Amino acid sequence: MTYLLARTFGYTDLSWMGVLSAVGDMQNSFSGKLIGLNKSILNESIQQNLVASQNDLSIYGRQTRPIYIALSYFGDVNLPITNNKTECQMLLNKLDIPMKNGRKYRSLCDLSVDEKGRLFSELVRMLSLEVPSRYVKYVPKLISGDSYEFLMEEKYSPLRDASEFSTAVNACGRHKHHEVAMNVLKGDRGASLDEMEQLALEHRRYLAQKMEWIRGDERIIPMNNLQYFEGSEIKSEVIGTIAGMILSYGDWKKPIVGFTPIGDEKEGIKVSLRCSRLLAYDGIHFGNLIRKVAKKVGGNGGGHSVACGAYIPEGSTDKFLKIFDESLKGVV
Repeated sequence: MTYLLARTFGYTDLSWMGVLSAVGDMQNSFSGKLIGLNKSILNESIQQNLVASQNDLSIYGRQTRPIYIALSYFGDVNLPITNNKTECQMLLNKLDIPMKNGRKYRSLCDLSVDEKGRLFSELVRMLSLEVPSRYVKYVPKLISGDSYEFLMEEKYSPLRDASEFSTAVNACGRHKHHEVAMNVLKGDRGASLDEMEQLALEHRRYLAQKMEWIRGDERIIPMNNLQYFEGSEIKSEVIGTIAGMILSYGDWKKPIVGFTPIGDEKEGIKVSLRCSRLLAYDGIHFGNLIRKVAKKVGGNGGGHSVACGAYIPEGSTDKFLKIFDESLKGVV
């Protein structure tokens, strides 16, 4: 919406920011591409040679991560390669996809169309073996989607790919350094970019520490139709990010819900839910469901089909879980 206002005053050269914002808000997560009004903004940025879009593998770290590392984080359905870099290396060797170009590790953006095709086919095969038959038709949508590159940024820069850029901006916001992101967005590729990359590094370390805390203490609690974890030691700003990352360690066939105090001297509990896109493709919209459940315990909520949340009063967590679990009977 901010870009549309800017466009009214003739600032169409900011269209790439509209693309960045839409990707950062996961508005392409369900369809795998930008649609509707977002598509119009994308077309404007393409016409101005600011953004390039192509169908690609939906693997995060397109510009910056070695392909075998990026592959280990792929997907929300647990596969032999999930969180297993050795298995990823063996898979790439099996598919005759070199991991290095000379001394440099190759990233997804370095792979040829043929190499990506072989990897796509193998991931389809692997996922199809792991999911119930009714989900198999959705598997290709999990593996491929449109990617967006900012052509004014250098190749292999974390700012080149829209998903990576939006993550870096998000890291600044999560750690309350909005001014750093603003300076980079306004063109500072010196000190502010260095600070952004440092914040992104600290952000990744924090996420890794909290994920290990959850896994090490076996904090994921299964219920009949959902799973949850109590994240009192996790900042409210990142509880949703943690929930999405930890999903592959639990049961992908159930949504995962995380709880943590709101903080900043505000009373209440923040709730964040993440689920596999396969559940959303099956017609479940958790944003609508969580809104109804939160209201029943005196809170409010909403969001996307695969990523949503709520704010509920302190002391209402057990009641929230009981109502939510019962409401999902026969749905998941």
